[in-house]
Amino acid sequence: ELTDLVKAESESLRKQGADVIIYSLHDGSSKKNDADSSNAPVYYQKDIENFYDVSLSDGYVDVVFEAHTHQSYVYKDENGVYHVQAASSNKAVAHVDMDYNTKTGDVVVNKVECHKTSTIHESKDDATERLFEKYSEQIGAVYDVLGYNSRYRSSSALADLCADLYLKAGIEKWGQEYNIFLGGGFIQTRNPYSLKAGNVCYKDLQSLFPFDNDIVLCSIKGSDLSKKFIFTNNDRYHCSYSAYGNQNKNSVNDDDIYYVVVDSYTADYKYNNLTVIARYSEDDFYARDLLAQYVKNGGLK
Repeated sequence: ELTDLVKAESESLRKQGADVIIYSLHDGSSKKNDADSSNAPVYYQKDIENFYDVSLSDGYVDVVFEAHTHQSYVYKDENGVYHVQAASSNKAVAHVDMDYNTKTGDVVVNKVECHKTSTIHESKDDATERLFEKYSEQIGAVYDVLGYNSRYRSSSALADLCADLYLKAGIEKWGQEYNIFLGGGFIQTRNPYSLKAGNVCYKDLQSLFPFDNDIVLCSIKGSDLSKKFIFTNNDRYHCSYSAYGNQNKNSVNDDDIYYVVVDSYTADYKYNNLTVIARYSEDDFYARDLLAQYVKNGGLK
């Protein structure tokens, strides 16, 4: 189905006048290498069939940027199309240099490589400063100090804190209408994973919680609440219980309906069997924003 979708989209784009088709895929190989286009190995269909159909390289896509596996590599598939992935967490940048011949319609890939960001000069230049100024409203004051963190906080401690903030925000917004059982769900920080003692800026929280997952109120059957949340063996699920939840977490009725506050990543995972009832905010407001409010109010002192 995915192959058919990509082929149809490629054909549509070419009819609209696209000369080069770049496929950006959030999946990739688990094999790491230090190659570039000068010595790229060939990966055959059997090597990549779990995420890529080589028939796409027969005129449908010209180069593939990959992700998800956090590996750094360059390879060619058996139809000669290059694939590249540049590690994770800004450790590297994937770069492809291509030529398009306007007379023949040929696409020539000159170079494919991964640049380690540690080798790139990081000081701002005039062009960078102009970009910061142009998009200052969208970027926001990410370098302004929100508050102070008095001690080192681990990934697990930050996830627990988020679960507690989900619960408190949910009770404040929906508590009069719904008897909320818990807040939390699948919560995981990203690089640098923990928060060291010292001043905290919004950029720090954005690094820890980069994804734009809405905070939502959901209903859930008691059987799923017990299995997926209360007694889960997944240590990335973090739950903060209301007084009602604490009183009843060992006596949940399988057939009753309960209410929880999670983010949309947890809600959208179909095996949790959650039904979204309401969003916390109509504006862009996520876990990092709840944390930012908490830091501003002195919560980490």
